[in-house]
Formats: sequence, structure tokens, C-alpha cells
Amino acid sequence: MSDRRVPALLLLAVATPIAIWATRAGAAGNVTEVLALSVPIWCAAISVALAATGGLYNLGAEGQLLAGAVGASAVAAALESAGLGGPLGLAVCLVAAGFAGGLLGLAAGAARSRLGMDEAVTSLMLNFLAAAAARYAAAGPLRDPTSFGYPWTVPIPADLRLGTVGLPGIPAVPQGLLVASAAALAAWALTFRTRLGLETRAIGSNPTAATALGIDCDRRVIQVMSASGLLAGLGGGLELLGHQYRLGPFFSPGLGFTGLVAAVLAQSVGPLLGILALALAAIRSGLQTAERLAGVPASVSFMIQGAFLLIASLAGRSGNKTFTLRPRRSQPGRHDPATGRRLGHRKRLPSEDLLE
Repeated sequence: MSDRRVPALLLLAVATPIAIWATRAGAAGNVTEVLALSVPIWCAAISVALAATGGLYNLGAEGQLLAGAVGASAVAAALESAGLGGPLGLAVCLVAAGFAGGLLGLAAGAARSRLGMDEAVTSLMLNFLAAAAARYAAAGPLRDPTSFGYPWTVPIPADLRLGTVGLPGIPAVPQGLLVASAAALAAWALTFRTRLGLETRAIGSNPTAATALGIDCDRRVIQVMSASGLLAGLGGGLELLGHQYRLGPFFSPGLGFTGLVAAVLAQSVGPLLGILALALAAIRSGLQTAERLAGVPASVSFMIQGAFLLIASLAGRSGNKTFTLRPRRSQPGRHDPATGRRLGHRKRLPSEDLLE
């Protein structure tokens, strides 16, 4: 068994008893709640993992998720004012959510490709910009006039909300989970069944060779980061339209960073991402129930996430292997002895020196 799969299995071993206890203990930890909470975590995990296939760090999933929620909330308010709704209006809201998250991903990708800025730092800093924009929207133009001054938006109209569907054994499955499943399948197909995915994986594996083969690395970086942001933004829209129904100061208590944990543990764009997202959602929901019933601080869930990141790092170092989200890059400045052309013209980034 790969050492990198051990932390994922340990996480599942921890999550299972917590989920069982929480499901029996109270409504706050029931199956539907866990499934709904797993949707934005899963989308954020897909976002981070997709960027990692191209050798990129997207640490801005949290901000992109918030941006998607702001975009969906603004469009929903506009549609309600125009008297529009229904499935078409719901689709428009989700498109707006993805577009808003994609803009932040585009900004990080463009800064990397055009200015040589480290996308890890840029995307991380954009989280603060998105959080400030979300606070402004909730307390300003989108604030509910009946909220008595509390900074949250007008509730999403009933005809623009995602409902639930019944499946064998689970009477209420959030529709957002089905949308997230379709997004996960699309991301997998994009990564492993398209030319874009092949070139992206080539860049992540060896950018020097990819450049020599004629792949436009700068263009692919922008495209991958934009798609990554779109997926995280979609997660924010699904959380708004299918779970919380309004944007407030505590809309996302680190859901994007929880998705980052799932992506680090999974190490790939595949079904394991969904399983880990569900496990992390079970832990968070279960410990919320434990806080109410047994006085256990809900912040323990963040301690568990941090512990598993540490375990994943240690597991990756076994066998003299360095744990990273992406493979090591070739040293820049080398020349092709046959043509004399310089290869690997990209500047080496500070985060790569720290992680290798």
C-alpha cells in the first residue's frame, strides 16, 4: 500500500465512529446534514486537486468559494427583483457562482504567468479580498432590510433553492451533491481524457520537457487556475442555494481549507476526494453535535485536520520522499545541446525551494 494512502485510511477510521454516533445522537449530525456539508468541501477539494495536476498550488479555494456565494446571491437578488426564477434562474445563479470563483483563479493564474508571482501566495492573499467583499455585500448592497442591522443577505427565494431527492436508503439527498458529483466527473474526464488534461499533467510533471514539446505553459496555467477557481466558486453557490440560503459573516468557517486537506490526502482527482470530503464533513458535523450534547469544543475538528496534514507530510517523507502536492520541477536555465535553445525559462519560485 502506498504510504500516501495511509493518512486517508486513518481519517476514514476516525470519521466513521464519529458519524455513527452523531447520526444517532441528534438532528445536527444526521445524514442529510453531513451530505449537504460535504458538497462545498468536495468542490474545494476538486479545485485544489485539479490545480495540483498542473503543478500549481491553489490555496485560494476558501476565497473562491466565498466569491461564488457572493455572485450567486447578487444574481438571485436581481432575478427576484425581475420576477424570474425556476430551473433556468437556478442555473444562472450557479453559472454566476462559477464565474465569480473563476475570476479569482484567473487573477492568480495571470499573476503567475505574466508577472512571475507565486500562485500559492497570490491565491492565498486573494482569500482576504474575497472575505472583505463578502462582508461588504452582506452588510451593504445585499443586506436584508428586515435583519435589524445584522450583516446577512436577503434569503434566497424558494424557487431558486436546491432541494433534495430520495434515494434507496437515504430519503433526502441534497441536489447539490448530485451537481458536485457531475463536477467531479467532469474534472476527472478533463484531467485524464482530454488533450488539455494531458498537457496539464505534462506541465506538472516536467515543465521543461513540456516547453520543449511546444506546449504553451503560460496559457495552460491561466486555464487551469481559472477552471480550479470555477469549481470552488460552484461549491460556494451550491452551499448558498442548497444549504444556508443566505450569506452572512459565518457562511464558510474554513470549508475551502477543509477541501485543501482532502486534496492533500487524496493526492489525485478521483473518487477518493468525495469519500474524504464526506469523512471530513462527518467529523465537523459530529463534533458540532458533541459540542451541544457533551460539551466537546467543535474546534477539535480543526485540530484533527491539522493532525492529518502532519501525518500526510510524514508519510510522504518515508523512503526519502518529499511530500508535495506536485512533483519536483526541473532546474531552470538548461540548454538543449542539439539546438542551443534555452529550456526551462521560468523563474524558480520561493515556495518550491522551501518544499524540496
